[in-house]
Amino acid sequence: MIAQNKKKIDIHLYSGFRQETEITKHYQDFASEMMQKQYLTQFHLAYSREANHHYVMDLIQIDTDFFAQLLKNDGVIMICGALAMQFDVEKVLDAICISKNNTTLSEYKAKGQILTDCY
Repeated sequence: MIAQNKKKIDIHLYSGFRQETEITKHYQDFASEMMQKQYLTQFHLAYSREANHHYVMDLIQIDTDFFAQLLKNDGVIMICGALAMQFDVEKVLDAICISKNNTTLSEYKAKGQILTDCY
């Protein structure tokens, strides 16, 4: 999807892995290439099993204002991965929505602003 962003719409990718591997290095290389082409605006990476471990939900908490404004301005959040991660991310997003936008995440879901493909 990112490589097909010919209109150069702002895309911010938050990605989480257990640890740095050859596969994650390919993700980083791909993200760098897409940022050079201006198909990807930012790439945020979390490793849950490295020395300075953190999760995608931690990255989202760091960027609370960004996510609040994104949803307030009709932006879309796409979540894919494990169901446990989805639940953790949605819990953080709901808290952000309530505290910053005075609404719930379910309202944004109803408007089609939260899309999921989790297993």
